[in-house]
Amino acid sequence: MRRNMVLLAVVVALLAFFAYVASMNKTYIWNETYSHTSDQPFGCQWFDSIAATTMPKGYRYYEGDFRRLMSTKGRKALMVINPRWHAWDSLSVASVDSFVRAGNKLMIVTDGLSLAHNDWLGLEERSLASFSTSELISTLKGKTPKDTLVWMGSDVLRVPFCRGFLTCYVDSMGRDYRITAAVTLRDERLNQLTNDDFAVDDDTPVRVRISQNTLPISVCRRMGKGQLYISLTPLFFTNYGALNPDISQYLNRQMSQLADLPVYRLDPDILHDNTTSGSGYLQMSPLRFMLSNTPLRWALYTILSAVVIFMLFTARRRQRVIPLLPQPVNRNLDFARLIGTIYCRRHDNTDLIKKKYTYFREEIRRTLMIDIDDHDQLERNVTSLAVQTSVSDGQIRHLLSEVREALSAEDPVSDKDTIRLVRQMSELTRRLQSFTSTH
Repeated sequence: MRRNMVLLAVVVALLAFFAYVASMNKTYIWNETYSHTSDQPFGCQWFDSIAATTMPKGYRYYEGDFRRLMSTKGRKALMVINPRWHAWDSLSVASVDSFVRAGNKLMIVTDGLSLAHNDWLGLEERSLASFSTSELISTLKGKTPKDTLVWMGSDVLRVPFCRGFLTCYVDSMGRDYRITAAVTLRDERLNQLTNDDFAVDDDTPVRVRISQNTLPISVCRRMGKGQLYISLTPLFFTNYGALNPDISQYLNRQMSQLADLPVYRLDPDILHDNTTSGSGYLQMSPLRFMLSNTPLRWALYTILSAVVIFMLFTARRRQRVIPLLPQPVNRNLDFARLIGTIYCRRHDNTDLIKKKYTYFREEIRRTLMIDIDDHDQLERNVTSLAVQTSVSDGQIRHLLSEVREALSAEDPVSDKDTIRLVRQMSELTRRLQSFTSTH
């Protein structure tokens, strides 16, 4: 029984050892995928992971609609590692151009530019060779000299790298560009580049001459309020470059140009006009097709402008003049005459004195906060009213006595006494209002 257990343990240990050895001999695939999930040399899994932990404002791999991302608030930096950048359509280029000029940043890492976009970029590139693993192996064995990359920033950096990683360079560019990195070749390829390869027509005002000894591979320029960065070394922006001690220093300087803004690396195919992809419906919708073609776009603008003008002129012709309404007639005088006529016909002097006294009493209460019907405070209230109206205490006391007698009398009050009492109460009310307005 013990012998069987020992034999089983030995078999398990051997199997574990062989599995470990098999895992160590990993086969690398040197295909350019730039995939966010690929851990192969030319994938970007480790590159994205390192950038996400080192960029101060943040770094994110973005797979959504880049137009929606550009329309969000806040300044940001976009990064595209895309060897198929030549597949961008004109509408995508126009959107990106407006985005950069609004104060944002864009870094394009590619090894193939499109002649159709040279007017927008203002530069041209020239191919040297394609990457091959045989050249990489030859350089690693020391059979082939390394090329040297020179960073031309404030801190000069020289990075030796294996030949074959440089597949193209900037052949000519606009005067507003600034070279940030160049490469010095150390083999027969330099002899193949004659002066004619770098000569530029002196009559062309938007081009500059590039010397034979300098092969720019990274340039930048200001566009409006933003910055455009172009790097022709996409193989460096991979897992291999991020884990290589020499190339990683070059990547640090490239990424530091975007460090003041949050960085979004777009999917390599996000701007690729592929009608079979999931976003193909959006790319090939009728409206996008019309907007991506200049004649159709201007035809659409003309039609929309004609419709707006037609609506404006039609609405103007159908306007109607609004007639002026007469000012409303003041009926207050007629109302007062009506009330007076009613009282005249009723001829109830006692009721008229009662209503006038009620108004007189409420006006004094509202103004002086005293109640002239309070018999306990009558002398004090009469004195206060006399002071406010400049009338003697006796006159006020006599007026109140006459009003109370008229209201309590059974016989009707004469017209003469009614007019006199009403006028006296009106005079006191006028004096009280005058005193209040002046104080």
